[in-house]
Amino acid sequence: MPTERLMLLDGFGLVYRGYFALPPLTTSKGDLVNGAFGFASIVLRGLQDLQPDYLAVSFDLPGPTFRHEAYAEYKANRVRMPDDLRDQFPKVREIVKALRIPVYEMQGYEADDVIGTITQQLDPRDDLETTIVTVDLDMLQLVTPRVRLMTTRSGVENTIMYDVDRIDERFGLRPDQMVDYKALKGDPSDNIPGVPGVGEKTAAKLIRDFGDLDSLLARLDDVTPAKLGDKLREHVDQIKMGRELSRIVRDLPIQIDLEAARLGDYDRDTVVRLFREYEFRTLIERLPPMAGESPEQRSESLRSVVESGYVPAARVAGRPDGWGAGRATTRPESGELQLRLDFESIGRGGGGDGVPAPARPQGAAGEHPSPEAISTEDLPGALAAAIADPMRIEVRGPDRIAELTDWIAAQPAVGVSLVADDPRPRRGTALALAVAGADGRVVAADGTE
Repeated sequence: MPTERLMLLDGFGLVYRGYFALPPLTTSKGDLVNGAFGFASIVLRGLQDLQPDYLAVSFDLPGPTFRHEAYAEYKANRVRMPDDLRDQFPKVREIVKALRIPVYEMQGYEADDVIGTITQQLDPRDDLETTIVTVDLDMLQLVTPRVRLMTTRSGVENTIMYDVDRIDERFGLRPDQMVDYKALKGDPSDNIPGVPGVGEKTAAKLIRDFGDLDSLLARLDDVTPAKLGDKLREHVDQIKMGRELSRIVRDLPIQIDLEAARLGDYDRDTVVRLFREYEFRTLIERLPPMAGESPEQRSESLRSVVESGYVPAARVAGRPDGWGAGRATTRPESGELQLRLDFESIGRGGGGDGVPAPARPQGAAGEHPSPEAISTEDLPGALAAAIADPMRIEVRGPDRIAELTDWIAAQPAVGVSLVADDPRPRRGTALALAVAGADGRVVAADGTE
């Protein structure tokens, strides 16, 4: 029975997911930070949900790997990394250093191989459970009774956990059969061709029926229909190459130092400074406790840090200041992404996320001019409108704040999803939000259901 837990992070994959899954969050200086924000958010979510004793990360290093040398077209279909994504990796490295997360990487190999080597070293330990945090299902082949894989399904906080049973439930295969499965069906993202016409269902059935790839290739005459056997026979070399490209290396000359990876004191002052610099205000309160720090002490310490200085929330390009990342919280059993408004700030005349609203000119009678007309009879609609654009709605008085707060409190979860009115959301398009209550209602930002 495992008594300790290790969390292994696929660093590049998590940054990549944040970059493409989140809106183009920028700082007040115009620096894009969505990849770094997504990485930090996933790490803090994992620390909260998994409660690991140890934490380590692996990054892909620039340059070709042994797979590129074996197959020149490996990943050749991928476009060049965007500059504004590449520019975020130094920020991520700074966060990792301040959190004192040890980094394991090796030139000529991918993070998958480093993580595979570490899990292979630790798997014999009955007292340790390892969770790989990644967006790459290629690492399902590493799952064992003591190794799990947690991946994000959409956004950065909606996760799914794979163990041996979950892999069988989804694919009808064992983890050790996943390499052969991929060799047959191919992998467009890695430019591994596979067998033309063989998709996921056919590949899974072939591996289930014959047990493994070697047995299948030795009995091609037994494959039905016969034309499928002929097609496999025509592509034997391609299948074998795909297997070698898909197989994760597990014997690199790397040795994990668990004591160095043990969670404890980290450089909280530097982390807070970085989060302020990158304007990750919403993440400061989610930082883990220091060694020996009680939950109450942690909360008080972080509260004083947050109150000690103004930290603006990251902005979404093309939206007013204050329309940002929100405060991510989740209901563990649903895992749905949520956002919370700072109602106290709104009550003081501010926008969401604690960002003060710009001063409005007063009329002749000292009244604020009316904001854009939005129906506030529908509480969910008003909430959605305020999240989508804090400047479009003005909340007057504590009673109105209490009404909105009561509605959100009545929902076990308030799911929030981004709706883009343009298929190119990274080009400054306007974004809207839909708020879904657990009562089944889905309300758009304009208050319509």
